[in-house]
Amino acid sequence: MSRMILLNPGPATTTETVKRAQVVEDICPRETSFGDLCGAVSTRLAALVAPKGDHVAVLFGGSGTAGVEAALASAVPENGRLLVIDNGAYGTRMADIAAAYRMPFEKLDFGVGEWIDVAAVEAKLKATKFTHVAVVHHETTTGMLNPVAAVGEAAHRHGAEVIVDAMSSYAGIPMSMAGLHADFLVSSSNKCIQGMAGLSFVIAKRDRVEAMKAIPGRSYYFQVGEQHRFFTKSNQMRFTPPVQTMYALDQAIRELDAEGGVEGRSKRYLACFEALDGGVRKLGFERLLPETQL
Repeated sequence: MSRMILLNPGPATTTETVKRAQVVEDICPRETSFGDLCGAVSTRLAALVAPKGDHVAVLFGGSGTAGVEAALASAVPENGRLLVIDNGAYGTRMADIAAAYRMPFEKLDFGVGEWIDVAAVEAKLKATKFTHVAVVHHETTTGMLNPVAAVGEAAHRHGAEVIVDAMSSYAGIPMSMAGLHADFLVSSSNKCIQGMAGLSFVIAKRDRVEAMKAIPGRSYYFQVGEQHRFFTKSNQMRFTPPVQTMYALDQAIRELDAEGGVEGRSKRYLACFEALDGGVRKLGFERLLPETQL
């Protein structure tokens, strides 16, 4: 097949072997062999950012936004209050999700492409009691790498849990749950992991997920706790998963390992960035953001 080079931020260009991994015999997703595959994929996804084995990756069929919605709908309790930090389209989207669920929240809006002022975040947390803070790690729309670790540290000082949208940074930039001060981290199968679109996942400590209970009036499908409890019985998702996408994700993780893990992939991405950046500068283009914010 011909190879297309995608210049959009995601879904990303995939290898031929990842594409071909989808061509498998028809299989019932309730088969033990498929459950074993799902269990292995979940374990490896969590290990990329939490190698001690005390975290789980809860899988959902759906786009990255599905994972973000699951995290917000499941983590913020009825009596909770969410602070959404917004400096781009995906921060705005988290606020929109919170509004759709009618959960108590406030948005701290820095403006599209503007750096997050951690002191302003700290002041907001000091002035108002929040149970959760939601922030985007890498804002896809601008390429800005937000100071999530500093935000997370501030949130924890004020007793708030941290929900991180790491859609376009997970598996592409070296990171850890502990280093980001993240309680929940969300990503998907079709960005830096280089799989096919159709799966998202929420990573959190196992005991935190096990303690989650369904919140009345919230989503039926996007319940992280219920999804995990069902999964622990037989490595199966509650509802029909995108079977072929799971095989592709398994192959994509193998290829990430072969590349030297996240460190190796990050080096390749940096080399590609430097080549592209140098080329467009020669054409007279300027960067939107300074080096320190990338």
